[in-house]
Amino acid sequence: MKIRRLDVIRRHMLYDNTNEKIPMSIFLLLPQFLLTSALDKISEDTIDSYFTDQVPESVRCYSPFSLIGVIGAGTMGSVLSVDVVENTATLNWRIQGNGCKRNLF
Repeated sequence: MKIRRLDVIRRHMLYDNTNEKIPMSIFLLLPQFLLTSALDKISEDTIDSYFTDQVPESVRCYSPFSLIGVIGAGTMGSVLSVDVVENTATLNWRIQGNGCKRNLF
């Protein structure tokens, strides 16, 4: 998606026009949203089956809360890892107009 966005910016010469809208359709994000939702459902079902099958009977009543906790911890971990990489990377990741340099990482 990022490569397509940068290609549209390059074709329309919008590198230095920070106030200009990038002419892209929102429907280009549809495959990304479908893949993300499918993977979310698969991970939720897998974690739920783990807590149902592998956890002792006495703590199975806590499995919905454990499911939410594991997914939340994973989300926080991914956000934290992106923040750590962004702050420690030696590449220039500063946004310069519409020509973001993150594609160079």
